Order: sequence, then C-alpha cells, then structure tokens
Amino acid sequence: MEGIVKSFLDQGPPWVGDSAFGDKADVKKAGGRWDGASKKWKAIDEPSLIALISDGKWRPAGHDSTFAGEVVRYIRRRDQAAELAEQKKRDATARKSKEPTQVQKNCTARSDLMIPPDEPHLLAEALKHGVDQALVTSTGAFGHLGPRGGISDASRLFRGIRFGIVTWETLKNGEAARVGQDQAATKKSSATGGGDRRGRGVKRGAGSMGGTSGIFVQIMSTGVSNTNDLPHPAKHRKRVKDAVTYRYKVTCDNCNTTLDSREQFGLECTCVEGSSYWYACSRCFMPKREAGHCGPCAERLEEIKQEEEALNSNS
Repeated sequence: MEGIVKSFLDQGPPWVGDSAFGDKADVKKAGGRWDGASKKWKAIDEPSLIALISDGKWRPAGHDSTFAGEVVRYIRRRDQAAELAEQKKRDATARKSKEPTQVQKNCTARSDLMIPPDEPHLLAEALKHGVDQALVTSTGAFGHLGPRGGISDASRLFRGIRFGIVTWETLKNGEAARVGQDQAATKKSSATGGGDRRGRGVKRGAGSMGGTSGIFVQIMSTGVSNTNDLPHPAKHRKRVKDAVTYRYKVTCDNCNTTLDSREQFGLECTCVEGSSYWYACSRCFMPKREAGHCGPCAERLEEIKQEEEALNSNS
C-alpha cells in the first residue's frame, strides 16, 4: 500500500477527486478547486489534499476511503520524519557551536595544569640546535616526555633530552612526534581493551609516565617479597599500635638538590652519579637511593613483628 500511495503523490499535484454534488460547498470550503476539464473538484497541494480527505466529503478519483486515509497517514509520517531529522541537524549544529575550539581546549588544559611560559634562555638554547619555539610548543602533546603539570614546555623538553627520551635530531626529523603518536594510540587501545590492571599500584613506571626509557619510581616499595611478612597480620591476630614520623625531605649529598616525595617532580635530581630518580620509603615517605624501607622504618617494622608475635603467643 505504501508504494501505491507514494506513486499517487508523485503524480500530483493537482489531484482530482470524487464528491457528491450536494457537498460542493463543503468541498470548496475545505480547499477544493474546480477542474473544468474533468468536471471534478481537485486538491492543488498537499495541505488541501489532507483537508479534503479529512473533511470526509471528497476522496481521490478511482480510490476508496481506505486509500484516502492511508494517503493522509503517509504524508504525516513522512513530514514527521523529515522534521525529526531536521531537528537533529539543528541540535547538532547548536552543540557544535557551544563546544570550545581546539585552541580554547589547549588554553584551558594549560591553565588547569599550571604550565608556566617557556624560559627565554632555554628557547635560545633550543634555537641553537635548530628547534624553534613552535616546535618546542608542539612537544607539549608528546606523552612520552612525562608529566606536564607545573613545568614549561621548554623545561619538559630539556628534561627529555637529558634523560635520553628524545634528541634534537629526532625532534627535527619528526621521529619524536611519531613515537608520541604511536604510544598514545597504544595507550588508548589498552584502555579500551580492558586488560588486567592488578598489581600496578606498586610501581609507577614507563606505563604511567609516558615511557621514560625504563626508568621508574617505586613509590610503594615494601622491601619484602611475601605479604605474610608485612605488619598486617590476619584479622584474628592482635595488632601493635604504631605512630609514624613522616620524613618527606632530604638533600642530595652530590648535587645539593632538595628531594621531597610529596611533590610531582620531588624525586628527581640533577646528580650525575647513578640514577637521577630516587625512591620513597612506603612507611615514612623519606626519599632514598635504594628501593625498600629506610633503615629506621625497617628496624621499627621488625620490632612491631616481634611485639605482635609476643602478644599473640600470650593470648
């Protein structure tokens, strides 16, 4: 039926119809126009066609009232679908006009991350290697250069140069940008793949720092290989209350850099001997060169273990 109705509508306007002689006044009032050639009343457009059929005194020539009703329903369904599609287009246009531009998004991100302006002396040094300010700014999108917050694009780039993550040559030939794009795609794929993320709270390494050539900061180092050795016995065992004195800061003996485990870059120093990354005791958070607990915490944990064993043996 729908195909027949569509074919009927495609043939007009006008559409000639049948009506009783006595209904001519009602047909004319509903929008009908007299067709002298066929001696019948006709509809000259779709609104008048709907009005004539809805009035019930007129129907398309050669068709019954059922067909006439289908014509009206078809037109209304078609118009509603067209209006819905148009409304969706208007809504999409309105949403797009409200969305911030990429420049606005970048400005907001830099403000939220408190990224300071590039240092002039670093820009001058980069220019000596053939890297202008525009290229320095573009490195802000390189995820493998590590965290962005609180550090300028120039300082972040020089840190990547110092750690061997990028070189001046890879910056100029575009290889560094390709590496950043590949790692971003891999990270996105891993995030959508829903892989097993268990056990990642112990190390913060290349996966979470954008790939810093295998260097990692072990923030939650426990210094033990078996969880049964931790000062967290089973629920039925008695616990020893313990107050921890937190020691967040130390000074590097080689370069006099102050290390602070509470700060974002607080475990990095410019020391040329050994790794420039430090660790943090997971009990008192004191920065230290080696993984594991610091000496005082290791001694105290051993004392706690002995005290708990004594408590449980007497209970």
